[in-house]
Amino acid sequence: MNENIARLKKINISGFNNEYINEWQARGDKVIGWLCTYVPEELIYAAGALPVRVMADEGTDLGEADAYLHSNLCSFARSCLASALKGKYDGLDGLVGGNTCDAMRRLGDIWRNYLKLPFAHILAIPHKMTDKAVDFYKREIEELKTNLEEFIGKSISERDLQKAIQMYNQTRALLQKLNELRAQPNPPLSGAEMLSIVKAGMILPREIYNAMLETILGDLSQNPRPSAPKLRIVISGSILDDPEHIRAIEEMGCWVVAEDLCTGSRYYWDLVDEKLEPMEALARRYIQRIPCARMRPYTGRFNHLVHLAEAFKADGVIYEKIKFCDLYGDDYPMFKAGLEEHRIPHLELEREYGAGSVGQIRTRIEAFLEMLTVNK
Repeated sequence: MNENIARLKKINISGFNNEYINEWQARGDKVIGWLCTYVPEELIYAAGALPVRVMADEGTDLGEADAYLHSNLCSFARSCLASALKGKYDGLDGLVGGNTCDAMRRLGDIWRNYLKLPFAHILAIPHKMTDKAVDFYKREIEELKTNLEEFIGKSISERDLQKAIQMYNQTRALLQKLNELRAQPNPPLSGAEMLSIVKAGMILPREIYNAMLETILGDLSQNPRPSAPKLRIVISGSILDDPEHIRAIEEMGCWVVAEDLCTGSRYYWDLVDEKLEPMEALARRYIQRIPCARMRPYTGRFNHLVHLAEAFKADGVIYEKIKFCDLYGDDYPMFKAGLEEHRIPHLELEREYGAGSVGQIRTRIEAFLEMLTVNK
């Protein structure tokens, strides 16, 4: 493994307690958690705070969380709450969530009411991608901006926003360049490595992270890693933030060459338009980017998945959804019909978040890969 990628993997293992967050807080600067990729990180960064995505630890005991969140809510939301109840996020100065789904909205409510924080804000996020939806969301993030300014004690200038947008756009551009390397016949980095890279960006100061990305990109471009050709798989569906889960799939004899995930391509695919007024640009990017399953019409995400399958020469798609994830469960019948129409083989998998790497679903994945091998 590349030395810098290994470094990011260690940072992910450290999570919220990594050295860079500790250094940030030692300076007296704020750290604010966010629960969903529809929260504009740029706005938090422009306020002088560090945005950190709230994620759970694999294998977290859900016992205490189940006292607050019903067991038929997705295990990702419950695992995040369990991690918080165990003290993992005690150092947060604030939390920004959204009504992206019932589970995440309830998580935000419970966190705000029982885990007292100096700052908490819940965004109302529309379900459509129209101009009216953009206008609505712009008003929502303007309210967030006002509340952040009051909490931080600092006015967020247009220049502050422009600088933050430029910095996050640089991140997205670098991640896109890294991702493009995976279209090669023998990808220079695995799907597990790419997930480690993307995940680390959600908890690191942006200047430090961008410098790391540039180094990794230079290393991989100049020193391609030879490997034997394998089956090529795209993963789509609910949140997946465990690189070891991807690694376990790849060890069965494939490359995961792309991800239609909020921890994958949907996180970095669309840039903010730097020519527009900053708040308008943020609202437009976050509402009209490649959508998740909560947004309508669903065709934008389906077309993105087909594009990934074709551009990265995938042999098949694994559609994963966390148990009790209504959004991705509702989308699957439409995706199934569409993938069959495009003659793209696929496998539907239901899993529990944090239940280890692949566990009981290993046999189904192995059978799917064997079928792809025979057909190929």
